[in-house]
Amino acid sequence: MSPVIRWGLDFIAAVQRMGGPALDAFFRGVSFLGGEPFFVLFLPFFLWCIDFTMGIWLGYYLFLSQYTNVAAKDLFRLPRPAHYRPELALVEQGGYGLPSGHAQNTMVLWGTLAVWSGKTWVRVAAGLLILLVGFSRIYLGVHFPTDVVVGFGIGVMLLVLFFAVTPALDERLARMGSLPRLLFLLALPLLLVLLHPSKEAVAGIGAMTGLGLGAVPIAHRRSFNAGGPWAQRIARYLLGIAVLIGLYFGLSAVFPGVGSSLYLPFRFLRYMLLGLWAGLGAPWIFLKLRLAGKA
Repeated sequence: MSPVIRWGLDFIAAVQRMGGPALDAFFRGVSFLGGEPFFVLFLPFFLWCIDFTMGIWLGYYLFLSQYTNVAAKDLFRLPRPAHYRPELALVEQGGYGLPSGHAQNTMVLWGTLAVWSGKTWVRVAAGLLILLVGFSRIYLGVHFPTDVVVGFGIGVMLLVLFFAVTPALDERLARMGSLPRLLFLLALPLLLVLLHPSKEAVAGIGAMTGLGLGAVPIAHRRSFNAGGPWAQRIARYLLGIAVLIGLYFGLSAVFPGVGSSLYLPFRFLRYMLLGLWAGLGAPWIFLKLRLAGKA
């Protein structure tokens, strides 16, 4: 056992000794804010109720962050603390440890919103939440401190890259015709899947594909406005998320499961359809039901 691993295990044990049932519950809740279930609930809310265009970019940032995290985990193949001391794991968590996906994806999500909002209180709240989510993964015993630090580091590098590339890419996409734009938005995800066709990567890239393809006609026609009265926003979110959850479980029940040779293609299709609903189906329904206005 290396000195770094031994130090990490001792650090986790020391932190947990200062806790108790109340703190355990608190950090489980904090950890939820950095996981996939929370992103599934939050991203549609931002997309449909706050800012549609920024929501599309935010979705792309998150899905690409998830992809790079999965690829890095599979590259390093480093175990979690429970591999050495199972009693330290306060929650179950499978897969490899380095880098922490919660730390990386939280940095990308809340870092993006902090820059986008331009408001001091949002930046302070985002910074505090990022640190709390990272620390929660250490406290719960599912990551070494080094996993979290590396996750933060990759998240920061991705943020810098995203904000450096996005303006030029957005301008270039705006100059493309509809067909070349659709082909680009389809070719890039398929290339990423071919480079790393894992279960987790296929899900995120599938959702990214559907979201991007679906948003093209909506964004091009500027036909959907995510603003409006809050009663209207809440109504469309509840309707949209109910359908999204129904699709998630319904498609899972009818599509081939793990072990089938068709599992990965249909998993990609399943998440692509979810992305299409978020980027195209839901906004179209909202407009038809007069739950939203045009931009």
